[in-house]
Amino acid sequence: MCIEAYAAALLDGEGCIQVGTNGSFPLRVRFGMTDRAPLDVLAGEWGGNVNTLKQRPGERLVYYWDINCSYALGFLKAVEPWVYGKIAQVELALTYPLFGKRGHTPLPVEVAESRVRIREGLRAVRES
Repeated sequence: MCIEAYAAALLDGEGCIQVGTNGSFPLRVRFGMTDRAPLDVLAGEWGGNVNTLKQRPGERLVYYWDINCSYALGFLKAVEPWVYGKIAQVELALTYPLFGKRGHTPLPVEVAESRVRIREGLRAVRES
């Protein structure tokens, strides 16, 4: 099996690409599914963790796999050739600028502005 093609299909159907709203505007790729096995495959290949969130009584358990920043970029670069439905989001996310922020070091203004533009662009693509 071509794991990248499989992951791209999962991204098209179940994945979410977003840039957070906190001070560092982290890039995140997230999947939510009721079947944990595919998410364990992704975590084994690209890192990250598979977790659950609390659910209401009677609801099915939902598993989430998240990866952030450089891990998210690595994942998106690997699956890009096979993505179809979310290709505009992937291409935009791949322009995300990395910056080695440590501790209380603020992001340079141009990096923060670029990340905000990407966040707004991703939102616009999803809503179109």
